[in-house]
Amino acid sequence: MATLKHIYDFVHSLDKTEKKSVSLLIDTLGGKAKERYAHTFKILNEQKTFDADKLKPKLAKDVSGMNLTEANDNFFNFLCKCIVSHPVQSSGNLGLLKEMVLVETFISKGLFDLADKHLEPLIQKLQKGNSFGLLSRGQELQSIVTASNASTTGDFKRRKQLIAERMQTAVDHQQYLQVMQLNQELNELIHNIGEPREAAHFEQYRKIYHHPVWRLSYAEVSRQAFTMYAPLKTQIFEIVEGSRAAIAECEIALAEFHKRFNLSDHYVPAFYLLDNVLSDSIRIKGKEEVNKYTQALRELLPYIQQVAVYQKVQAKIMQGELSSALITKDYEAGVKTLEAWMQPPLLETWAAAPLAYMNHLFGARLHYMNNNPERALDYLNMLQGQEKDFRASSLLSYRFLYLFCYYQLNNHSLIFSTATSIYKSLLKQEKLYAPERAILKFSKASGTVEKMKSNLNELYETLKALSEDPFHHTFFQFADYVEWLEKELKK
Repeated sequence: MATLKHIYDFVHSLDKTEKKSVSLLIDTLGGKAKERYAHTFKILNEQKTFDADKLKPKLAKDVSGMNLTEANDNFFNFLCKCIVSHPVQSSGNLGLLKEMVLVETFISKGLFDLADKHLEPLIQKLQKGNSFGLLSRGQELQSIVTASNASTTGDFKRRKQLIAERMQTAVDHQQYLQVMQLNQELNELIHNIGEPREAAHFEQYRKIYHHPVWRLSYAEVSRQAFTMYAPLKTQIFEIVEGSRAAIAECEIALAEFHKRFNLSDHYVPAFYLLDNVLSDSIRIKGKEEVNKYTQALRELLPYIQQVAVYQKVQAKIMQGELSSALITKDYEAGVKTLEAWMQPPLLETWAAAPLAYMNHLFGARLHYMNNNPERALDYLNMLQGQEKDFRASSLLSYRFLYLFCYYQLNNHSLIFSTATSIYKSLLKQEKLYAPERAILKFSKASGTVEKMKSNLNELYETLKALSEDPFHHTFFQFADYVEWLEKELKK
């Protein structure tokens, strides 16, 4: 039994062509059902926000001979039939499923030639996707049609070939599921641990890294599994082997990708690979690598059809350009690049990306290093209210940069409140590592400009030494703690 909320959500999920199809099918009905369904459809469609108390009396207006629940169930069943019979080609697996139902119908009626004619293009579509369930069923139907059709029933060579193809699909499916399983294990570690900071963390990541699946070459991986496999393998490489090894691995993955896929249909996995390798290049502060992969992302833009993916790519391109300025210490040029990205309509092309806040942090870093703490504060202030979305390392660098901006501006009261905020937030963390402990100590002792100044050198020496420690390198990847401190100490 469908609830009123289910029916409301169903109606509002329909696109324009589907709604038109429903209206046309309602017009073909006779008697009271036509009027009742037309009225129900109109009322549900017109209400922009679900409100059961307002809907029920309106929907009960044309109900007679049955209760409202029964009437709603009848209308819900009618909607389901409309969508299943919707003549417009559905997208994704729903459209493929409809095509398969048609083939099954032909087979049930003994129309094997028609079934075979529709199966061939359907199998080609299924082989490009990741639905092994539909592909396996499609290949099973191929075997049924070949064995049942009088013209092919004696073609045992073809029948054995089909069995071999089904066996290969089963092998590919198992490989795909193994990659999915490792993906879940990796996501669980990222959620529970985050960036590895101690030997025990690395050991847990290494358990995934040493799984036999990762020893496969990219050429050995099925097309269906490759689009998930390559970005994951390069990601685990970065965590365990380091950024330089991950860059080399990404190069191999990208070379195989371009052999097997076209960008028009597979721009999403191309983006994830380029996203990984650009992040690795930023971590090692490789100017040439950053410029190279930023350009590769620009060349991907013409192929992108999804707005959300376009936003992600644009945000990453912007990050690459700003990173290049930070790496070369050409802060003035970086600020000009930043201001260009912040102007509409270019701003609208990246601002909705999930990690767009990183670009505001990059902007604050550039302005601070360009001796403009006021503008750095402007960029930090843009992020107020978004702190809950920050990664832990980004959140600390964000607050720390606030502190240094106020220090440069000699804003005594805000130095104290910001230092206190950093201190309290660090105390709340379950576990602190050496860099965080150093900043905790510094923030506790930095309630005034004078106290901050006296503690700068000690913090600088501590963080500089820790930045060379492989267990702490992730802490310094997207922040400039050492450079910020050097800048102040030189004054």
